[in-house]
Amino acid sequence: LSSYFFSEPTNEVWKNIMGIQLDWNKDIYQILASFTKFDQDRFFTSPNTTETNRLDEPVNFVALAVNIDSESWFLLTEYNNYDSKVFKTANWLASVGARINIFTPFLSISEFKEDQIGTNTFEEHSTISVGLRYDFHPQAAFKVQLDDIKDEGTLALEGDAQALTFGVDLVF
Repeated sequence: LSSYFFSEPTNEVWKNIMGIQLDWNKDIYQILASFTKFDQDRFFTSPNTTETNRLDEPVNFVALAVNIDSESWFLLTEYNNYDSKVFKTANWLASVGARINIFTPFLSISEFKEDQIGTNTFEEHSTISVGLRYDFHPQAAFKVQLDDIKDEGTLALEGDAQALTFGVDLVF
């Protein structure tokens, strides 16, 4: 994966990891918050690298989720923020669905933004997803999902895309 985002293989080490997580639940409600702090080393392994190795770079990661999950419907939300000297990243997701007998149709929207500090380079994309879950067995479900992805960043990634995925979830 590092060769996809960088021009060469990359090694990354997280050290001095410290964090805290808080989780509150009451009936159908949940709030989850976490903070993690660590030092990051990133090494580029090619002798002809054009990238700069980074050592002991401090990173802060914050996450928040607020969820409601009743027997007949659910609302799931999530926000994440990754902050370092080199780039800042924020993303969020919201998903809502309704349980109708053995079927669960759902709709999700999400957004991802990353700014590289000191450059005009950024990645930004948003996704709208619609899907259907079919619980064909008490411990198995078939899922189909259509994603519409809009790429608005300056990084030379893949651009806009649509994806149709199928899957089977199993519970052991």
